[in-house]
Amino acid sequence: MKLKWEGTKSLLREFVVAGGIAFLLVIPAILPGIGYIGGAYVHVKQKTALGFWLVDADCNVSLNPFIYSLSWMTGRGQYSASFSICSVPTYVGSGSFKYPVWRSQSELEDEAIITLILREIPLNVFCDFVILLAIGLVKRRELYVCLAGGIIGFPFGGPIGAFIIFFCGVLAMFWILPKLRRSGALTRIWESKQETAEFQS
Repeated sequence: MKLKWEGTKSLLREFVVAGGIAFLLVIPAILPGIGYIGGAYVHVKQKTALGFWLVDADCNVSLNPFIYSLSWMTGRGQYSASFSICSVPTYVGSGSFKYPVWRSQSELEDEAIITLILREIPLNVFCDFVILLAIGLVKRRELYVCLAGGIIGFPFGGPIGAFIIFFCGVLAMFWILPKLRRSGALTRIWESKQETAEFQS
């Protein structure tokens, strides 16, 4: 009974860790330059009498492959899309003196890209959760570091930079570090640092 409870606790812990990380990935997912790189061309097609603009948008985005994993698996990691959005103004003032402040061209472009990005997030968060859970269940948590490296690499080198840093991390975690451990190099480095610290004190 105790062993069964320990196994259940371990499984629940992995669920919580994977769910927490997947949920937190929503934050970098919506940040330009980290979650995505892209641009948009927008054109106000109609100014309606109901108080909003109907805007046509053409967006071209490149998504971070280690946040939008499902999008990349389904061939939507880099793509273009055309769609329409309704842009509602912000009303300022008070009482009967309120008046609308319409978005600028750059704000409309940002709104169009965010609209596109938000469509991709829900399924990708679920896919990320499944991947992170699988990593936890097979006890390969070193891959968390590799995935973080891939996310960080995207702003500097786009998708190619993200994949390069990810695979460099995999190489370091699963080949270089085990080799150093077997050779005793890490132990010697640690002992050398200890001796240096003792000598300096």
